[in-house]
Amino acid sequence: MLKFDDPDYLALLFHLNSSVWGNAAAYTEQVHEASYREPSPGATLLPASGRSEIDRLVAERRSCREFADAPLAAATLAAILRAGYGITGTRQPPDPWTGYGRSVPSAGALYPLDVYAAVERIDGIAGGVYRFNPLGDALEPVASPATVASIRSHLLQPESCERANALVILTAEFEKTMSKYGPRGYRYILLEAGHVAQNVCLAAVGFGLQTLCLGGFSDVHINADLGLDGRSKAALYCLAVGHPGGRGQRE
Repeated sequence: MLKFDDPDYLALLFHLNSSVWGNAAAYTEQVHEASYREPSPGATLLPASGRSEIDRLVAERRSCREFADAPLAAATLAAILRAGYGITGTRQPPDPWTGYGRSVPSAGALYPLDVYAAVERIDGIAGGVYRFNPLGDALEPVASPATVASIRSHLLQPESCERANALVILTAEFEKTMSKYGPRGYRYILLEAGHVAQNVCLAAVGFGLQTLCLGGFSDVHINADLGLDGRSKAALYCLAVGHPGGRGQRE
């Protein structure tokens, strides 16, 4: 029976009911294109600006759908994970939030996300699936049947990231944020995942790499691989990271 008087329940019900999209063709068909419009009369045109390092990273970011078969330095992977969700320092008074500063903003400084990485061809790191621990700045092996191949097989377009060095999976523990902010906390969690993903993308570009952001995957199977119940803890987003191959890139 639906608990219509429980807004937290309805927010999580939305999450469960948006987990499967059966139209696989939607990920490849070209009939849906972005639309643009010319500035309206009287619009103020923005002046030219200097080109900063962040401008360069943003301009060079592309979605890569063919990765090269090449190794990646462990230090590069570490830098990308730290940029995504790492600790940047301790908070000092008069900052009202206690604890650690992180690379992205988080509602109430609660940081409900976990970052997993399915890696291969990383110098000095055995291929496998790990959980990134920002406090210890370490990769913890996932104690489950997860493998790089199984994680990849649960993507709707696994061929697009066949040779990626890392599949970065962002997961959430919903109660961490929703216990304070109620159902709106679900929105905050999704916003936070977006912050992390963009940091990963831009950090990768800084090392001459590219990424592919993936929202199309089997929630049930990836959650099972990572030992998540899919209700209180679940996968939200996945990013492939690696050396760009020869195929054209879009968006």
